[in-house]
Amino acid sequence: MRTLAMLPVVVVAGAVAGGALAAENLPPPLDAVVAAERAFAKRCGEVGIRASFLEFFASDAVSFLPDPGNARERLEKRPKEPPPILLAWAPEQAEIASSGELGWTTGPFELTDKSPSPRPPAHGYYFSLWKKQPDGTWKVVLDQGVATPAAPMPAVAQAVGPTGKAGAGAGAGDAAAVRRRDEEFCKSAEAGAGKAYTASLAAEARVHRDGAAPVVGDKAVRAWAKSLAGVMACKPAAAFASGGLGYTYGSWEARATPGGPVAEKGFYTRVWRLDGGWRIAADVASSVK
Repeated sequence: MRTLAMLPVVVVAGAVAGGALAAENLPPPLDAVVAAERAFAKRCGEVGIRASFLEFFASDAVSFLPDPGNARERLEKRPKEPPPILLAWAPEQAEIASSGELGWTTGPFELTDKSPSPRPPAHGYYFSLWKKQPDGTWKVVLDQGVATPAAPMPAVAQAVGPTGKAGAGAGAGDAAAVRRRDEEFCKSAEAGAGKAYTASLAAEARVHRDGAAPVVGDKAVRAWAKSLAGVMACKPAAAFASGGLGYTYGSWEARATPGGPVAEKGFYTRVWRLDGGWRIAADVASSVK
């Protein structure tokens, strides 16, 4: 998120990211997911990253440092007294499953060092999966961020994906099917990453990569996919689905040619939307040096 992956040494005390939720006019229950995100950002400004993340992360939440692991176990090991570093973030886009049980949010974040000898600010984009809990609250179940150029904090969040019952019906909550679809995509990417993405993208998709601004929107994302050279191997570690929305996460490796040396590798989160088949709604990949 905002982002543990960029904080191997420091622990962050947060600053609030704002915007009036009332101006967003988001359909319920998507408004509840975005409200939870904003409450999370506000809480971070009040009590810091460790306490606020423990409050808003589910017991089985996954974070990337850079490999995926239990977020709460990692947070518990962090010092309770953080240095004077401020963290701010705000949601830019959000989507909710037709079941009302699963959603995602994404947006820019900024780390600002307030110490006497400050380091330059760090910027990025977070991507978080939210799941509705048995008590009705929303908790983060997966959180991955990438470093990007600076971006303005959005005042309102944009809804993407179906807003009604689209995506509901047979197979809408089939996690095994989502995992198989991810495996099929990974297999096709071994022959050509660009063709695999082009054949699998949903409408209104977005792509996050380290070092670059997010690629957003059908035209931009398809142009990005068309420009991809080389091949990619990937392997999902887990999958979940609910109401026509699903996600996978795992590891990836990029090569110029099949069987060639690894040019780049890391970990990914991939959101799948049921729309005449499972298609990629969001693809986040962080690199490991």
